[in-house]
Amino acid sequence: MRNFFELIQLSMDVVSKLLMAFQSKGLIGYNRVSQSQLKVALQFVDEILAALKEVRKLGNGRIRIVDYGCSEGRNSMLTFRPVFEKFREEFGDVLDLLHTDLPGNNWQAVYDTIGTDENTYATIEKVYYSTLGRSFFQQIVPDDSVFLGYTSYALHYLSQKQPRNPGEFGWTFENGRIQGFQDIKHLLNLRIKELIPGGIFVMIINAREFQEKDPSFTRYNFDSVKRLLDKGQITENEFKHYVWHSYPYHKDELLSIFTELSDKIEVLKNEYGKIQFPYYSDYLESGNVAEFKENVVQMMRVMMKNPLYTALERDEAGKDQVFELALKEIEALIDEGVQELFQDYIFAVIRKIN
Repeated sequence: MRNFFELIQLSMDVVSKLLMAFQSKGLIGYNRVSQSQLKVALQFVDEILAALKEVRKLGNGRIRIVDYGCSEGRNSMLTFRPVFEKFREEFGDVLDLLHTDLPGNNWQAVYDTIGTDENTYATIEKVYYSTLGRSFFQQIVPDDSVFLGYTSYALHYLSQKQPRNPGEFGWTFENGRIQGFQDIKHLLNLRIKELIPGGIFVMIINAREFQEKDPSFTRYNFDSVKRLLDKGQITENEFKHYVWHSYPYHKDELLSIFTELSDKIEVLKNEYGKIQFPYYSDYLESGNVAEFKENVVQMMRVMMKNPLYTALERDEAGKDQVFELALKEIEALIDEGVQELFQDYIFAVIRKIN
């Protein structure tokens, strides 16, 4: 296993090119607002490549890879392309990549992205891809069939949202923690079943740096709505149910879950990290508060709408009104002072033991 961490250095020119390819004003939906997740994923191209090289030793010339939670496909495409390019310089194995997500995912965006984008990995020799619309809370592929599993910013999603208890205000709260632990154990057990013995599962998940503190992002997705509660513009019950369909794990929490699975897996890596959010990095470089505000509000229009609308107990016109008020509170928070904004993550790698 010593070769696993003998990483091949990906040049910064390649990373910069891929990030430039992502930053297109023409993108919509998740592809448009997820450049921080892409920036995180591209840091680990070498580790993904090392895992791919390791699992190829277990096969006979064909490697099954599953991407759990591809969304609209661009982040997956731009992450796998340099991995496959570097791999192909040394090995001729067939690479069989399955992208999975919910049945209602924007699959047309996935096909358009991977099928036509100039940065696609699909033009690399002997690389084949397919898609499957199924919840990853179910088993997706047969037992002992996946050589390399990969997931980026998906494993933290919850099967159901739990309400806050009185006096709880942030992203992390007790009922959410209980649900998060239950769900990730279930998900990991499914993914372990699907791995071949010796197979590797690579995950990047949403995280927080400190057990007792929320991620910096909470300032915009929760503090803004808390202000509406304080002003009497939403009810206590509406705020109680304004929760996100995800849980930001602390690395010690994830380690405790891995420990419970120690008869099934070997933990190769479990590291917390954070990067400056791209909009915040741009602000530090330019000093342009207006541009920072516009970018954050655009992002929150995509990410905040569903959790807020499902919490509100009013008609559509009323929900629209509250949503706009929440976005105005985000603008007000930024006007009061731009604060550090990070994308937190845990990068973890596990291997199924025999």
